[in-house]
Amino acid sequence: MSKLSKYLERQCNRVDAVLAVRRSPGRVVGGTAGPEVIRLHVQGGPWIRYAQIVACWDDLAQVLGVVDLDVTRGGSACTAVLTFSTPARFSPWPRARLEVGNE
Repeated sequence: MSKLSKYLERQCNRVDAVLAVRRSPGRVVGGTAGPEVIRLHVQGGPWIRYAQIVACWDDLAQVLGVVDLDVTRGGSACTAVLTFSTPARFSPWPRARLEVGNE
């Protein structure tokens, strides 16, 4: 199992745990990992609405260790999609850094 696979599995387990603690049971049912962003597809329980998952946004961002978490409405197969940046250690190319200086 690659380091990226282990990382994704840990992140999925963390999302599941936060949703359970916040009484909005759901689970990660899929997703994609690209060079720039990771998307996790979350399926809520039969009585869980999108707004309940959005309400967990701050806790999800904290346990995932990201500052750029975006929660969007999913399609028919999932309730919500969590999108965040791929950590630099898993990116296939170096990230450009924005240098702000005195000009």
